[in-house]
Amino acid sequence: MGMSVSMTGMAEVLGNLAELQTMLPEEITAVQEDVGQQTVDLCQQTSPVRTGEMRDGFAYEVSNGVLTVYNPVEHSLYVEMGTYKMAAQPTLYPAFAQMGSEFLNECRAI
Repeated sequence: MGMSVSMTGMAEVLGNLAELQTMLPEEITAVQEDVGQQTVDLCQQTSPVRTGEMRDGFAYEVSNGVLTVYNPVEHSLYVEMGTYKMAAQPTLYPAFAQMGSEFLNECRAI
C-alpha cells in the first residue's frame, strides 16, 4: 500500500509545468530530478527511525513529465497520517511543502 498527498493549487502548477515541459523538456526534467532527490533527502533526514526501513524506503521517479516521491513501506502511511492509537509523525507532507517553493523557484530560473 502506497501513500499519496495532495496539495491545494497543484492543478495550476501541473498545468504550468505541462506547458513548460513542452518548451523546455530537458531543463524541466533536470529540475524535477534535482528537487526529487532533495525531497527524498529531506524525508530521510526527518523520518522517525526504529529499524530504518521506512527512512530507507523513500524514493522518487520522474516519468512522462511527472515527479513522484513515494515510500512503498506499508507502515509509512500510518506514521505519516497517524492512527487512533498513535499521533501522526508527518515526513512527506512537510518535505513537499518546503520543496514546492524550491521547485517553482528553480523553474522560474530557467
